[in-house]
Amino acid sequence: MKIRLADGSIPKIVFLDLDGTLISVSSEKTLVEYLYKRKRVTHKRALMFLIAYITHPVLDIKFGKGWNRTYLKGLPYDLLRENIENCVKENIIRYLRSEIVSSIAEVKEKGSRIVLLTAALDELGKPIAEQLGYDEIVASTLEVKDNVLTGNISNVRPWGKAKPEHARRYAEKSGTSLTECAALGDSLSDRYLLEVCGTPITVCPDRKLRRLAEDNRWQIIEGEHTKWG
Repeated sequence: MKIRLADGSIPKIVFLDLDGTLISVSSEKTLVEYLYKRKRVTHKRALMFLIAYITHPVLDIKFGKGWNRTYLKGLPYDLLRENIENCVKENIIRYLRSEIVSSIAEVKEKGSRIVLLTAALDELGKPIAEQLGYDEIVASTLEVKDNVLTGNISNVRPWGKAKPEHARRYAEKSGTSLTECAALGDSLSDRYLLEVCGTPITVCPDRKLRRLAEDNRWQIIEGEHTKWG
């Protein structure tokens, strides 16, 4: 797999999704399971978390899977960070897609800036980005008050239509046009970013994104699509 612009040059920036693209699992679903097994979240709290998705399908469509952070409400932030660090080391890091990692490393060595642009939690993406030597991470930021999680996020979640806006701001600060950038994503919600970048690459895409990629002749990296649920 080669990440190149249409003229064969190296993209100035590569915007990379996390869940389903860089890793083959949902990072936050893995975290919920990790916290539950270690009794950091109660059975009741985990059940409420699942029920919210069943009873609020409109929010699932509007904000995407992963919008619900009620399971974190009231938890000490320090405790969460400790558990996230262990979860990434013990579980999530094992699910890196090796082909994507090596392809990103190749263009980074040639001068591309690598930005992990994801709706996942900043605390989940940051240790992965740091381990791989990526330049920046733009992710969902948890809201914390007096070292206690509120169950909300404090920024605009980098998902769907918000992704190209985050990417555009980052590119402008770097003096770069999005046409000089590449983007990698796995879900239809990533189409907004893929459509505005010079080199769109779909990684193990869902059915609707695959159809769009085929219609537009975007590069498709084959593999099993990662489902959130």
